[in-house]
Amino acid sequence: MLDYYALLGVPRFTASQDDIRKAYRTQIAFFHPDKGYVNENIALERTQQLNEAYDTLKNPSRKAVYDDSREGKSSRDTVITFSNNRNFDTFRVRIIVL
Repeated sequence: MLDYYALLGVPRFTASQDDIRKAYRTQIAFFHPDKGYVNENIALERTQQLNEAYDTLKNPSRKAVYDDSREGKSSRDTVITFSNNRNFDTFRVRIIVL
């Protein structure tokens, strides 16, 4: 599994959403296939990896699942609230990451 933080060049525990976005934009500009800085095949592969990393880290829920999987946790408890007009029911759901 790729280390998305290392790929973007940001620290894992202290990176803010702005840091992640800035690092993504810098990396994607450098590796864009039309820029010609690197081989086209390498550029395409790296841009796909960068897009996958950014899509995961920009979404807080996907980021939490990714961080848990990196730490070796196999599941995560999540509380989901369903509303039915005036009644609110709360369910505890266990999400299992494979």
